[in-house]
Amino acid sequence: MWSAFSGSKRGAGIRRLGALIAISLLGGCATQPSGSSGPFRAQYVAGLEKPEVVMVNRTDRQISLRVSGAVERHLTIPAGGTSTTSLPAGAYEYSATAAGVMPCSGTESFEKNYRYTWEFTIVTSAY
Repeated sequence: MWSAFSGSKRGAGIRRLGALIAISLLGGCATQPSGSSGPFRAQYVAGLEKPEVVMVNRTDRQISLRVSGAVERHLTIPAGGTSTTSLPAGAYEYSATAAGVMPCSGTESFEKNYRYTWEFTIVTSAY
């Protein structure tokens, strides 16, 4: 598990100045390289011609998601909701946004015969 915003900067003479709020994919965003250690959990499903992506929104805000690669999709995942889509296999760029938080973006490759679960949370860290 990784997090782009998990630490707080505190020390002698340093006071808390504010909070940083960001969309998180299983605890982080953008600084994590894509692949098996990234924010996607992959499950092998024999015979699944197009990769299936299950997006789970564990926040109190609607998330807008753009996925761009072999096809481009603009998806909305309601607060506390789940959405599923199938994509042609290949590499994709993604960008997730929600009201009042920093966006999250990166790249990921999806392979046929796999179902990917993608969980969104919101992380608040002091700075």
